[in-house]
Amino acid sequence: MAQFECPEWTPALSVGNDQIDGEHREFLVTVALIANLIEGGSAVEIKAATGAMVALLREHFQNEERLFFGTAYPMAMKHSVEHRVLLFMASDAKKMIDSSNDQVYLRLALGIITQLVVDHLLQSDMEYKTYLLSDQNAGMEGTATGAAPVLETADRP
Repeated sequence: MAQFECPEWTPALSVGNDQIDGEHREFLVTVALIANLIEGGSAVEIKAATGAMVALLREHFQNEERLFFGTAYPMAMKHSVEHRVLLFMASDAKKMIDSSNDQVYLRLALGIITQLVVDHLLQSDMEYKTYLLSDQNAGMEGTATGAAPVLETADRP
């Protein structure tokens, strides 16, 4: 099975916020673990890694949205929608993974959802980096126009 892209943390991936950067580092460590499991982990290990990834995503997305909606980031709504879609897909994949013991299926499902989330980090999260850095440097704080509510526990799939 082809290995998915599993980047290591570098300063280039920093968005300029210690909390979000720490969560991104933790997620990439989890992705590296998942990459190893996809190549040779047991069903039990794959299921546990999927649960850990979904929990990390929920917490991270909530924290990231709080950050966005504490500023006037113009793409906050779009980014929030991406979070909801990814979390729905990850939660749905977790349910399917939890109900199967087919190693090929487990590896494929986990690889696909993990790659989607890594792509989100490498693309969408990097899109807000410049804005947040310039906003922090200017000391500006405001409320995003038309902002959606932060993804709270009750809103989660």
